[in-house]
Amino acid sequence: MSSMTLKPHSFRFRRGTAPLIYVLLLMACPAAHAESATELGSSAEIARQPLQELVRKKRARGLLYVTIPQARVYGEGSGYRAYCSPQIRAINSSHKTIEEMMVGIRYRGPNGKDVGSTVTRFFRVKVGRQETHYFYSTINADNCHGLTGEMEVVRCVYENGIDCTDDVRTVAYGAVPLQIINKEGK
Repeated sequence: MSSMTLKPHSFRFRRGTAPLIYVLLLMACPAAHAESATELGSSAEIARQPLQELVRKKRARGLLYVTIPQARVYGEGSGYRAYCSPQIRAINSSHKTIEEMMVGIRYRGPNGKDVGSTVTRFFRVKVGRQETHYFYSTINADNCHGLTGEMEVVRCVYENGIDCTDDVRTVAYGAVPLQIINKEGK
């Protein structure tokens, strides 16, 4: 019998067979398999959890910011009482679209006196986006300077139904610095 020799160009691989050949070579050569397993991560390092849980744990949840970057005075010199109109903005830097977020803000004047409040509902704020609400004739102050705000998160839900109340933060800068309070007023 004659021995058969293969020439390099005498056979061709079908598309997609290269990974299969690699696996077969690793199975035929245990030392090479052990070496590649060390490079890729040993079996002790492989997590035995569903992929969804691993992705959820590794991907940090972002935060939702509420700020009042601008506030304007309207009605000055018109014969009517002037009022301060805040521009309330929600910024979504989280990992999911906000389905609904409702916040209540109580405004205080420079003397600490209560000068009004607003309730704002943000709806469908997408990841990396912001939504702005304007209010008119809501704050009983003839000047916007020196106002502060105490905000309470009434409701916050991501599009997948998970509560996002703990992800909401206020910004203590801008036209009206905000601070967040809990339902007990602290």
